Amino acid sequence: MVPQVTVIGILMIVNGALCVLYGLLLIFVGPLMLSFMNFQGAPPQAQPQIQQAQQMFQIVSIVYIVLGAVVAIAGCMNIAGGIAAVKFRSRTFVITALFFNIVPTFTCYCTLTSLGLMIWGLIVMFQGDVAHAFSLGASGYTADEIKRRMAEREYRRYRDDDYDDSRRDNEDRPRTRRPAEDEPAPPRKPPVPPGTADDDRIQEI
Repeated sequence: MVPQVTVIGILMIVNGALCVLYGLLLIFVGPLMLSFMNFQGAPPQAQPQIQQAQQMFQIVSIVYIVLGAVVAIAGCMNIAGGIAAVKFRSRTFVITALFFNIVPTFTCYCTLTSLGLMIWGLIVMFQGDVAHAFSLGASGYTADEIKRRMAEREYRRYRDDDYDDSRRDNEDRPRTRRPAEDEPAPPRKPPVPPGTADDDRIQEI
């Protein structure tokens, strides 16, 4: 999961930049719509309706400004969180920045990408090896050093797992008896030298 942190950080920066641009657009669209409303030359009897329309457009303009500011702040949080994720710094801040991806969903802009990035990022951030990688980053290790150390750790873990599996297979495998031809021959009896008691008994017979 550790290599995915860099990918998530880059996507957070990209998504955050898009949210900032969209937030600035909303901030400028509201007052711009209000400035285009020209009610000059309207008859006097239409003044109450004109005042109601102006109030409505003022409210809409304020809503656009507030919503645009919130979306822009969420985008800035994503950019800062993405930079922190790439450097393996401040895991808590990265998780907080990921939760800010809920804000753009209310504008129907980048809804799928924001939700997908938030869910994927939270799944990765709550992994044990990712938490250990961020603890190394808090200790002063660079991103390249963290990736190298975590890759070596994963290699040792998989190597130990393979060794344990092979050892378990050897223990579970039934032992077969070697064929007779492979068994060592019994030791031969040494020849009896002449003049021994056995030789004298044979001569008496």
